Amino acid sequence: MFEQDYVMRMIEGIAKMLGQLVFHKQADAVQLFDQHGNVTEEGLLLQRLKDMLACGQVNEAENLLFSWLEESRDPGMLPVAIEFYRTLAGMNEAELAACDYTHEEIAEGLQAVQKMFEEA
Repeated sequence: MFEQDYVMRMIEGIAKMLGQLVFHKQADAVQLFDQHGNVTEEGLLLQRLKDMLACGQVNEAENLLFSWLEESRDPGMLPVAIEFYRTLAGMNEAELAACDYTHEEIAEGLQAVQKMFEEA
């Protein structure tokens, strides 16, 4: 439980820092719809990632996320990454273990996202 709390605090800290770094403000929630009511690219990606998580495809979902991040380097994808890792951090050890994943890997993924956006 302590480890999960630590990861959640880490997520919030990195989200705040990245939001300030990239957007000069706190990171916003993922915008699901644009001003015309169309589903956004970010919203579609987040839904796909969450669907994969629901099927236990954690590693595959993380690979998809990093593929998008590396390809686009779009700061608009940052809230997607943050929400992805928040969702993972909300899973307990048994759920993560069933998906061959750990809270340590969540922290590593967040650090990789942080490094990617600091370099951009």
